[in-house]
Amino acid sequence: MQLSDQRGAAAVLTLVLAVVSIVLMGILLDIGLMAVVRERLDQATEAAARAAVQACAPADEACLRATAEQYLKANLDPASIDSLTVELTGRLVLASSVDVPLVFSSLFGSPPAHLDAKVAMAPR
Repeated sequence: MQLSDQRGAAAVLTLVLAVVSIVLMGILLDIGLMAVVRERLDQATEAAARAAVQACAPADEACLRATAEQYLKANLDPASIDSLTVELTGRLVLASSVDVPLVFSSLFGSPPAHLDAKVAMAPR
């Protein structure tokens, strides 16, 4: 094998590794973004449930919903909140969801990630 047969091999290998590295960094960026949003959604949903339980009478579903919605909007981007569900089954069950627009995956037409959080809390 002659040296001239190996010309450009390092450049091709470098290019392939650079593309793979960029793709992996993009995927990790999206995963990290989803982890951060998931944590914020969990915390905001729990704060909203605690505030609703403390501020409202146990059977006042309108008050519970309004207070929970107010706290969710204060702790999350209001435009990102997809849904809010309040259930009264002897305790308050608050479920919320958001759609997270992904940075890297959206370049390939991937839809936003849908994240849910659910908290059950006994009335005071």
